[in-house]
Amino acid sequence: MGLDKKKLLAIFFLALIVRLILFAVLVDKTGTFNLTLGPQDTQGFINDARNLYSGNGFSDVAAPPFTPDGVRVPVVALILGLFGRYYGLYVILQILAASFTCVLLADLGARAFSARAGFWAGVVLALDPLVIFHSQVILSETWFAFFLVLAVWLFIRFWEEKDGVYRWLTASAFVLGVATLTRPVGAALFMVFILALLFFSKTAMRARVKHVVIFTAVVAAVISPWLVRNHTTFDAWSLSYIPAYNWYHFNARVFYSNQQGISKGEAKSLFYQRAEEERLRQGFGNEFQMRDFYLREARQVISASPGGYLIFHGLNTSAVLLTGTFDDLNKVLDENYRDLNITSQVLRGWDGIKQLAVKNPANLAEKAFLLLCYLVILCGFLLTFSKREVWKRFVFLAVLAFLLAATTGAVAEGRFRVPAEPFLILLFVQSVSEVYRAMNLSLQERSRV
Repeated sequence: MGLDKKKLLAIFFLALIVRLILFAVLVDKTGTFNLTLGPQDTQGFINDARNLYSGNGFSDVAAPPFTPDGVRVPVVALILGLFGRYYGLYVILQILAASFTCVLLADLGARAFSARAGFWAGVVLALDPLVIFHSQVILSETWFAFFLVLAVWLFIRFWEEKDGVYRWLTASAFVLGVATLTRPVGAALFMVFILALLFFSKTAMRARVKHVVIFTAVVAAVISPWLVRNHTTFDAWSLSYIPAYNWYHFNARVFYSNQQGISKGEAKSLFYQRAEEERLRQGFGNEFQMRDFYLREARQVISASPGGYLIFHGLNTSAVLLTGTFDDLNKVLDENYRDLNITSQVLRGWDGIKQLAVKNPANLAEKAFLLLCYLVILCGFLLTFSKREVWKRFVFLAVLAFLLAATTGAVAEGRFRVPAEPFLILLFVQSVSEVYRAMNLSLQERSRV
């Protein structure tokens, strides 16, 4: 059963009001209604949108020649370009989408777990500083979170139908395809949906295979035009070259600098030099052609110490999960603010942790609170183990959230947790409920004794 409509409306307006208040504050601070907050990537989205609607193709450069963009996928640019240079109106639309995401999460939680879990998850997401801030920023995370939560909500609707109504399944697949054209990481999440259809269904195996085929076909149909575009433009059947690029230029490079004891600047120069030499030697004209080189070189660096790399990647995943709102807000409020690299601090050992505590107590307190939340989620997971259907849904959402954190690479920024935040909040609220119930049962048993 879904959540009561009055509660859903209350959550929507709560989320909308707090986001519009921040929007007004930022408009007052920046002195312009047309907010263009965000890192360097923001300008890339703006250029893509301008060029796309100006007849210059999908290009992230501001002047001729308008070379095609092979990094981003088209959904954000398609939406952004509808508003021309009225970026404030676009941000308001994004705020509406972010507010509706809270509603979807609340109803999703009610259907997956309980009405109480869904309601409080929606309220917490509505008031979450991280997602409130990023609803104002021109990037892909807010739209990706909206489409992903919608895809999961539709998937749960299919899951709860006793007679297997295919409209929910096909709608979920369609929206997941749109999400993948918002951020390419959706292609990795696709496998989580497939595994859930295969192993968490109550239907016969023949029906499960049919569901997988339908889901796969719909997702493929949605993303195929972009694959054709990239094949025609770059001779590559791929959504983006950015996964291979990031693995070489960020993951392998930062890991190499730690292993070799050299500065990140030295490693950056070395890795860019190697890539440029390969580009000139092969006569490559675009980054898609460099993918094999990036993957080969990255594997070579990692194979020197696979165990060390697993620890390194685990720390980066943890850093994404523990990165809060302070870093992003400080970037807006203080032009001289430098990113806090928690991974590098922890890798320095006890001295790095002490320095983190002395110089950034608020950040550390926020991370400690987040760590406590994840411990509660772990307890909730263990307590739901005996509840088969609840456990399945818990695992499904947890794997989605973990993959979103694990696929971000060596750059740990709060924005990368935005798509995972709805699921993490729902899991936390459900876990608090499970822990509370377990404590009550324990107290009742003691009182009987």
